[in-house]
Amino acid sequence: MQEMKATLPAWGSENARRSARFIAIVIVGTLAIPFLWNQLFGIRLLERATAQVASAGLNALGVSGRIVSVVEPVQFIVQGKTIEFGELCTGLLEFSIIASAIAATKEIPRKKRMVGVFGALVGVFAFNQLRVVASAMQLLNTNVEIADLTHNVLFRVFLFIVIAGMYWAWLDWALKEK
Repeated sequence: MQEMKATLPAWGSENARRSARFIAIVIVGTLAIPFLWNQLFGIRLLERATAQVASAGLNALGVSGRIVSVVEPVQFIVQGKTIEFGELCTGLLEFSIIASAIAATKEIPRKKRMVGVFGALVGVFAFNQLRVVASAMQLLNTNVEIADLTHNVLFRVFLFIVIAGMYWAWLDWALKEK
């Protein structure tokens, strides 16, 4: 049987340059998007929007409370418990990574990349709200330790699945769409 060896492209090759450019754009975009958002609007706006939409979702489930946005992070007080909405609760990190990866995929036409970034914005916000409401319901229906564990697991699973899943779905669409 003949032995096969896998080889990586040489760093001077076109594939290596394209890979390095992709990684550099993703890193810069992932850092720049939250920085620009914070400079232009401040994170509290996004925290408050996350809290308001989560509050509406909880209200639909029969759970009502009040939002306190004069503090950082924004708080939602319900049934005597305080739920804080910090920057990681907003989905900004996930959106920044996905949008940067889409923008860095230069093999796809610009218009399709723009559609992908908009789709990522909508998708991340929607999926993030599901995670936030599920975490809040867990806090309201169990003890703090279980709710904290559930929140941490949901955050990590959501982070991976949404980033990888949305990027794959966009890339699959962009490559098939003529």
